[in-house]
Amino acid sequence: METIRGYRKHSHAAWASGYLAARGVTNRVVSTSATFTTLSGGSEHKIAVDENDTEEAIRLLDEAGDPSSLDDDSPAESDTMPVWPWLLAIAGLLYVIAHREDRDTRNGWFGSTWTLDRNGDGEADLKAGHDHAGRMTGYQADDNFDGQFDFRSRFEDNVVVESDRDPDFDGDFDIHTVFRHGVAETSELRPDGDTRPPLRRWRYDNGVLISEEYDKDRDGKIDQVERFSPFGEAVSIVPTPTK
Repeated sequence: METIRGYRKHSHAAWASGYLAARGVTNRVVSTSATFTTLSGGSEHKIAVDENDTEEAIRLLDEAGDPSSLDDDSPAESDTMPVWPWLLAIAGLLYVIAHREDRDTRNGWFGSTWTLDRNGDGEADLKAGHDHAGRMTGYQADDNFDGQFDFRSRFEDNVVVESDRDPDFDGDFDIHTVFRHGVAETSELRPDGDTRPPLRRWRYDNGVLISEEYDKDRDGKIDQVERFSPFGEAVSIVPTPTK
């Protein structure tokens, strides 16, 4: 994998990692010791992606903006800090864990939440949720800045498992995508977010589109299948038998 960006704060690196994962870019956070970081003058937490995803990952992170403006309720992290505050913090965390109810399940996708206001209008347009172990649980984005989230994704064990998108920004999530091991497996289009069989279904092999199915009258029976090469070129259109 190739390192594309570094962050001083782990919270910023975790947020960037979740942002990429929610957009289908597999990545991981590589952390070095604070001592090495101080001596080398580098970044303590770095994002690494597959070489084939480098350009797309950089573009997405540039689009997301500087995570230093995250609206985090926790105290700011410091580059250098004595050991005893960390010991107190760990002791306090253990006490909270031992005496709290399981709020993660009760609150749905979001236990603790980080938000980001990309256009400076005072409204959060990116939201990332984490459980009390620091694992990503969910992600939401408002890409047209109208105050409504038009993209959302759910994570299990820090890996994206499903997402929903509202491409026409009408308030209904039309496209639902299922992921396997963090890689897109299928996507389905249901206009206006209704419950009828999907109008279109895309299938992927290791994240690469291999076919697109059409059910024009949405009766649950496929009318046509279009197949694609590994390079994204349509290679055949197969009409299904007459219904």
